[in-house]
Amino acid sequence: MVINEMRYFSFILLILPICFFSNANARDLRVFAAASTVHLIEDLAKSWEKVSEQKVRVVLGSSGALARQMHMGAPADLFFSAAKLWVDYLIREKIAKPGSRRTVATNQLVLVAASGVQVPQDFYPRNDILPLLGTRDRIALGDPAHVPAGHYAKQALVSLGLWNKVERRTARARNVRLALALVEQNETPIGIVYRSDVQHRRRVSIIYSFPEKLHSPIEYQIVARKNAASGTNEFLTHLSLVNAHAILRKHGFSPGGT
Repeated sequence: MVINEMRYFSFILLILPICFFSNANARDLRVFAAASTVHLIEDLAKSWEKVSEQKVRVVLGSSGALARQMHMGAPADLFFSAAKLWVDYLIREKIAKPGSRRTVATNQLVLVAASGVQVPQDFYPRNDILPLLGTRDRIALGDPAHVPAGHYAKQALVSLGLWNKVERRTARARNVRLALALVEQNETPIGIVYRSDVQHRRRVSIIYSFPEKLHSPIEYQIVARKNAASGTNEFLTHLSLVNAHAILRKHGFSPGGT
């Protein structure tokens, strides 16, 4: 486990014990955020700190794992999820406030290839995925059981009639950023991630963009925990401002608008 201390934030790439924030300043906002938002949440937090002087502390991980941590009592004020089903879960379990729920951003699912992989000029997944995998290679994706990107990837592959053919050939990562890393490091020739994940990446290329009709809508929602720290509501309002929308587009997301 690696913990990076930065001037403005504390980012944790893996789930930490619940006691980690026990001594944190009560004025800090504590955000549990999907791993795919790592650069986005950094900039949103910086933007908020400039106008509020309130620090933001972030834990990054798969949305499902983070939601379960909150259910176990992990002290987060806000949950920024890559899938609405995990927000549904926290509301259903009476951990989050239904009225605070907002769709902040949307994203797109893409198939990426490692540099050097020879891709047919007219690539189409239904015809060309298996030849790219050869006899021993795997396709990287988030674990569909708890990683939204993996859940969407499975839906898309099912829609294309490919899931039964590739299910045993998948390399399932704990979060979508780790799935991308497998492709970047040439551990797998291809992978399914979000378009925002490959923004400004040079070691992978997008070879196919999955039509939205193949999977559930990719919506990033944020919700406040009951009895959240002061400043939480103001932070949620801040996300609707024009400068926040510019930050979303900078990182390859589209504003959610609700």
